[in-house]
Amino acid sequence: MLLLLETFSVFVIFYYLSIREINFSFTKEKWINKDKIVFFLACFLVFIISLRKEINVSDYWNYRHLYETKITTIEPAFSIIAFICRDIFKQPVLLLMSVFAVLSIIFKTKAIKIYSSFIFISFLLCTSDFLLLHDYIQIRTGVASALMLFSIQFIKKRNFKLFFIVFCCAVSFHYSAVLMFPLYFLNSEKIKINNYIYLLIVFYIFAFLKFNPVILLKNFPIEYINVKVNGYLNRGENYSANIF
Repeated sequence: MLLLLETFSVFVIFYYLSIREINFSFTKEKWINKDKIVFFLACFLVFIISLRKEINVSDYWNYRHLYETKITTIEPAFSIIAFICRDIFKQPVLLLMSVFAVLSIIFKTKAIKIYSSFIFISFLLCTSDFLLLHDYIQIRTGVASALMLFSIQFIKKRNFKLFFIVFCCAVSFHYSAVLMFPLYFLNSEKIKINNYIYLLIVFYIFAFLKFNPVILLKNFPIEYINVKVNGYLNRGENYSANIF
């Protein structure tokens, strides 16, 4: 219940600010202290994400188990941050969750400020769609997706060196970020809007047919991915995890 109240409060705040933002765009008035508001709200998001209760969130127990048992068969960024928080600073899993929240929100905020003229509307869309899934549950994916979003500017600028650095950082948080690499070599000016529409239709057909594309990776030759995929596909009905 508390989780829902926190999320609802965030949604209401950004909804109100989005309305104000739209109003300012029509009246041409200047928004005073906009950067300070963004900073305060980013800190607020980090605060509520970091202090979420284990009982309310799927995967929290899984991450605490990985943290406390020192399991290293996971992406290197998680292992390194866990080692620093646990073995150097001698802190409980709360510090790990806080670090991931800070990284995710920082890069999402930077990316939104770079790409969007309507910052609060972008925050509204981001928090209403991805906050619960990525930043509350799939924390590794949350940071990886934030880095992937941040790297788009380097694709546009054709700066492969910086893109590759951010890309490697994203992959170190979640291996699925490797899918971002081919995007650098695509010419966005030649991609027609119809292609995006066709792709959306395919995804909706998959959803309607309840087809899980992950099954295509069942016999993937890389052992780590193969173990993860088969563990995901073979999970029991009462098992709840989004750790892959």
